[in-house]
Amino acid sequence: MVESAPSVIDRTRLLDALRAAGGRRLILIHGPAGFGKTTLAAQWARELRSTGTPVAWLTVGPDDDNVVWFLTHLVEAVRRVRPELARRELGALLEERASDPRSVLSALIEEIHATGRPIALVLDDWHRVEGRDTRAVVAHLLEHGCRHLQLVVTARGRTGLSLSSLSADRELFEIDTAALRFDAREASAFLVGASELPLGAEEVTRVWASTEGWPAGLRLAQLSLSGCEDPAPFIDNLSGRQHVIGEYLTENVLDSLDPALLDFLMATSLPTRICAGLAAALSGRTDSQAMLEQIADRNLFLHRMDGDGGWFRYHRLFADHLQRRLSYWDPDRVRGLHLCASDWLARHGLLTEAVDHALAAPEPERAVDLVESQSVHLVNSSRMATMLGLMAKLPVPLTESRPRLQLCVAWANCGLNNTASVQAAVRRAYAAIEDGDLTPTQETEYRVEAELVTATEQLHADQLEEPPKLLPGHIDHLPNPVLALAVAGISAAAALNRFDYAGVRQWHSAAVRYARELPAFALVHSNCIAGMAAFEELDIAAAATFLTHAAAVPDADSEAATHAAALAGALLGDLRYAQGRLAEADELLTAATAGPRRVVSADVMLAAYGTAARVAALRGDRDRAIGLLDAGERTARDGALPRLAARITNERVRLGLPLAEHVRSALGRQPANPAQPVRVRAAVVEADRDSAIRLLLAEGSPSATTVACEHARNLVRDIDSHPRPRDLAAARLLHACCLWALGDRRAARTAAAPALDAYRRHGLLRLARDAGPGITEVIADLERNPLPH
Repeated sequence: MVESAPSVIDRTRLLDALRAAGGRRLILIHGPAGFGKTTLAAQWARELRSTGTPVAWLTVGPDDDNVVWFLTHLVEAVRRVRPELARRELGALLEERASDPRSVLSALIEEIHATGRPIALVLDDWHRVEGRDTRAVVAHLLEHGCRHLQLVVTARGRTGLSLSSLSADRELFEIDTAALRFDAREASAFLVGASELPLGAEEVTRVWASTEGWPAGLRLAQLSLSGCEDPAPFIDNLSGRQHVIGEYLTENVLDSLDPALLDFLMATSLPTRICAGLAAALSGRTDSQAMLEQIADRNLFLHRMDGDGGWFRYHRLFADHLQRRLSYWDPDRVRGLHLCASDWLARHGLLTEAVDHALAAPEPERAVDLVESQSVHLVNSSRMATMLGLMAKLPVPLTESRPRLQLCVAWANCGLNNTASVQAAVRRAYAAIEDGDLTPTQETEYRVEAELVTATEQLHADQLEEPPKLLPGHIDHLPNPVLALAVAGISAAAALNRFDYAGVRQWHSAAVRYARELPAFALVHSNCIAGMAAFEELDIAAAATFLTHAAAVPDADSEAATHAAALAGALLGDLRYAQGRLAEADELLTAATAGPRRVVSADVMLAAYGTAARVAALRGDRDRAIGLLDAGERTARDGALPRLAARITNERVRLGLPLAEHVRSALGRQPANPAQPVRVRAAVVEADRDSAIRLLLAEGSPSATTVACEHARNLVRDIDSHPRPRDLAAARLLHACCLWALGDRRAARTAAAPALDAYRRHGLLRLARDAGPGITEVIADLERNPLPH
């Protein structure tokens, strides 16, 4: 938030206009540099706060062209004044890019509207944003905002904003250059009233006319005239073309300063923000805090950025001129100051700013070294967007030869589900490995990691069948326990995909061993794999233990842990549904897709969309069920996920929803596929066969029922070829429904009995009720006529 200088007068005329405008949704304050846009916005913010309206303030910077960083900064600003808002949105944006950033704003707007409490958001220096994506999300905010949210924008022009609809709806109020200019009365109030300059009315008029009411010019004149015994010579030389006034007045201000103070100003003008420690490193002065306080108190264009006076920021025009002056006087010193700032910022964990100064030095190799030194930490802490944003700053020729950097780029893109970018980064990593001067151990480690990130991306794309050959043999030689844990997780997932449940247990035990020194949530993925395997084996106690541990949040302050636990909760919700605990299942499944949360596991998606839709329908919310299925269908289409697509179609069939004609036709032409040895492929084939059987039963004709019964018998046979107790029980019950529809009740009881017994022993009768049409009658008949033991 910008501090108002003591000598700044209230813009009463403009504040009256803002009050008269009422609660317009957008206030746009635009004009050239130095016209007091930020000052007016600060005064309006002060008035809003005095009436009980919280004001979030975001001063836009160069990095806000990156839409993820812009939204992160925006949400953080909102949470500073309304901490209860946007908890989930912040968790998704800190380091992970949402597939549609506009969803973040939509969720935020809905929260604001639901509370019914007004809030104002100031976007200061909006003209600094040129990125199309950032402009698009603000256009979305303007289009879909609610009456409880007022947006105040300061900018040098009207570009980058969608104004026509707001203007037509009388929701836009503009204050432009003409309005921002000081009139003669305001100039007198500022120069004589607030600043107490001994000027007569004619002298005030001459200063006002020479500056054409430009607020920055008047302020610079005030600084130069302070303590001036004879103001006439200064005022006489003040006239001239407006575009040179800023430089002329700044030169006069600087020339009146003590040389030591001027040197301090120039030395500390390079960073975008300054604090005592950084200022001491740049200037060599131990009294830097006192110097900064003095400069701010003297209104030498240094603003306090926080209440405790820790960080300061120079007015941009003033800093630019100080930097130009320093470059002219001592160009060699500029490079040294940039390197000094880079070193200090890097040592204090401010990596982005450290990289910016290294590039400005210019020392691009140093900038690359800085990013490489922190690349593993950035990825391990799930700061994917930060990693990629920093890489975008670096010269490409200097990064392509570094396998560590390229592998971290691959991991970051893998975390953001950018498949093509993962593959490109892995190719560059292999090229760097081939061309690099590496030891045999280093080369092997890098190749193992390249195979690991490739396999992880295949897992996210639901295409992993076998783990790469290098991984298992080198797991104990990896220097990073995080990588060893990831290898164990990938190997467990590959074992599950082969229905090798013993292999899953073996790799989970290895994962536990590698995770001993890591945060508790590091085992989330391995626990999920082990839980899914136990569920398929109908070891319900073990499944519940694994999935409950995965869905727990060991560190409430960790956004990455919260995100991972919510996604794991979808798998636990799937289990709770099977146990008939619908309310608990609904809560867990809803959390997995709340806000802009990205779901990157197909198994989680099956639960978060498919099972969640089934729960919604059972609880009477058919519209929500359809909405979930529509969302799942879009996700399957966009991500090319046939397993999810087959599940969504199957849920539509179960609910009796209409199917697209090409989908219905494809199901009617189901080939006699052989048993599939791979879980992902088996799930697609078996879901489609289940859907085809249900459609045939719904048709109701004897011939269709006979065909359905044949398909169901084959489905049981194929699943039984790979021991999968849960899926086998479901297939047997569907076969029993077909036999019942044919009128063969004894055969139906025989087919259903072992499956019902398994479900009953494990507390999964909810799954029995989902088996197919007529299952209630089959169960009732079996209770009346139990099979002999």
